[in-house]
Amino acid sequence: MSRRGWSIVIAASCLLTTVFCQQQNLNEASLIKTLLQDYTPESRPVLDSTNAVRVTIDLALSQLIDLDAKRQELKTNIWLRHYWKDEYLTWNASEYNGLAAIRIPSNQIWRPDIVLYNRRFEEGYADTPDTNAVIYSDGSVNWNYPTTIQSSCVVDITYFPYDKQECLLTFGSWTYDGFAIDLYNRTGVGDLNNLIESEEWQMIEMQAVRNVIIYGCCPEPYPDVTYHIRIKRKSLFYNFYMVAPCIVLVLLAVLGFCLPMDSGEKLSLGITMLLSLVVFAQIVSDKLPASSRAIPLIGQFFGISIVVVTLSSAATVIAMNLHFHGPMPQLIPSWLRPLLYMRRCRSNKTASTTENPDLKTVYENVNPALDLGPVKPPKISSTPEPNDNQLQPLSKDSSNSGRIFLLLDRKLDSMIAHLKTIVARHYRKDTRDARSDEWKQLAIVVDRILLGTFMFIALVATAVLLGPYAGT
Repeated sequence: MSRRGWSIVIAASCLLTTVFCQQQNLNEASLIKTLLQDYTPESRPVLDSTNAVRVTIDLALSQLIDLDAKRQELKTNIWLRHYWKDEYLTWNASEYNGLAAIRIPSNQIWRPDIVLYNRRFEEGYADTPDTNAVIYSDGSVNWNYPTTIQSSCVVDITYFPYDKQECLLTFGSWTYDGFAIDLYNRTGVGDLNNLIESEEWQMIEMQAVRNVIIYGCCPEPYPDVTYHIRIKRKSLFYNFYMVAPCIVLVLLAVLGFCLPMDSGEKLSLGITMLLSLVVFAQIVSDKLPASSRAIPLIGQFFGISIVVVTLSSAATVIAMNLHFHGPMPQLIPSWLRPLLYMRRCRSNKTASTTENPDLKTVYENVNPALDLGPVKPPKISSTPEPNDNQLQPLSKDSSNSGRIFLLLDRKLDSMIAHLKTIVARHYRKDTRDARSDEWKQLAIVVDRILLGTFMFIALVATAVLLGPYAGT
């Protein structure tokens, strides 16, 4: 075929296509005009007014935007699909060149007044949009539209942040009873094929249940379709930013028992950790509703942590009081001495007066040794008789010797008194130091016991409260 022939064929095809499309448009316009010529959108589309219109709905969840626990509110994007049969909108497709379906603005035909019963109205969220409805030749109508809804949802915070929630979306006719509109769900589950994954919630399932309720005001039945949306909170955020820091703060507060008693930060560490826990608890409480039905799991955990840190700080005060027992400490009571013996058995050191030589015995032995009595000069009669030439010097020397011995005796008495005072002072100091050492050793023992006790309590509380949810 020549080039000219091909051009003629192509031109003819385009012309036929254009004519066919124009004919189809004329057929569709003529059909819509014919169908709507005497149509009344306000009346139910049944030839027999005693019959009910069977309306079937289907819900596709597009996105779970937010679940606000404080406001008890669920915000979602949904696609709501309606199916029913309009007995006034039927035609023979063969009379319109096989036209089997048309699209008409939904506000020009009858629409079931299906509303969300538990919807929360807020400015900025539009009412039902006027999208097109698809109408088939047998009268079947398919009306779908996307919308964003806010619905009330009772949030159970008992197991926060490892909680599972169930929110309900209840759809039903607002003015028609079950004798006028018989409402059914299309499938037993909602459509989750196009669901956008949430960063905070994991979708478990969405089931549809049909209910028929007779209200106290009216004897007629009112059917509704309720979608049960079951979701589970993703707890990684809360584990990383709340639970883990809380555990670290508790461990740091308990490990404060390992600090030496002389450290000035021993008590301030526990107080700092306590204030930090209070701040974390306040942050968590701001995200939860003020409910008196139950204390959330993380609230219980923070409460126990605060109690543990508070008691550990109070125990630190007691241990420091044992360590710094005052300038003249008393003897350790007999009921506390077993703790001291535990310390001695462990360290194998001698650090108390019961293991050193008895200072009181030493003091009692030193006193008699120092009690020398008066010093007597030697007898002069034992010396030979001096002659006249030696008499005067000898008498002088004897007088000086007696005076010297008398002075020595007085000096010795003074020295002995001073020595007794020094020995008594050292005895008191050694006794005081020995008792102080015993109290310090007792404080160390108490510190170690408190460390083990509070560490055990913290670990057990964490395991009991959070252990069952560690793998979630």
